[in-house]
Amino acid sequence: MRVRVPNTIKAALWAIKDRIIIESNKFPLEGVLLELFKKKQPNFQGTPLFENLVKEGLVSIPVDPHRALLSFEKLIKTNRAILAINGNPNFIHNLTKTPFISSDNPFISHTHVRNLEKIRPYSYDENRTTEIIFPITSNIALLISAKNSNEKQHFNINKEKTVREINSKISLYSDRYIFGNSTTLIRGVPNFGDRCPVPSSGKSRIGPNGVVHELVLEFGPPIKERNKWKYDFEP
Repeated sequence: MRVRVPNTIKAALWAIKDRIIIESNKFPLEGVLLELFKKKQPNFQGTPLFENLVKEGLVSIPVDPHRALLSFEKLIKTNRAILAINGNPNFIHNLTKTPFISSDNPFISHTHVRNLEKIRPYSYDENRTTEIIFPITSNIALLISAKNSNEKQHFNINKEKTVREINSKISLYSDRYIFGNSTTLIRGVPNFGDRCPVPSSGKSRIGPNGVVHELVLEFGPPIKERNKWKYDFEP
């Protein structure tokens, strides 16, 4: 399974494990651990680090799942983008011939920018507009602003360019799959299969008690917890 944002507990677990690796890499391997690695990789060039032990399966990093549960509570309470929402949610009605798509990770939230390449997933800035989008049907999507409030709840979209921009964001946030009502529609959406929202352990704030206080996300290569992964509905 790939670690991705909606599965917050697994994302927190991955960030904790990765932080342990980063800190452990600061110390040279010695004694039994070094001997084990040399037996496993006798031709290894350079200085082996703790992360090499993990990659070779010589060391595992079990993390108490309660740490992730405690992290989950703190992350929900400090989700500023959600807590700062003002006014009513808006529903955008797609009146074009190009339907909305959806994905296996349909919740989109970030500080609003027009350039897709500059989007920081799940980012928040109290001085800027946060854009939250959730496709409900092929013709209706939920739009929430964490800064700008508007009493009007329903808006029509008549420009296909706007729909294509929304579909591109939905594709960007997808984990593995995007869904649409035609093959032509799916093929016309930009493919971001080589990246998705992943936790950044280096930028996230993790306390000395092993609890994640702030989870920072970025777009990057999928993080695989095992070599072969699949969804429950896959054979």
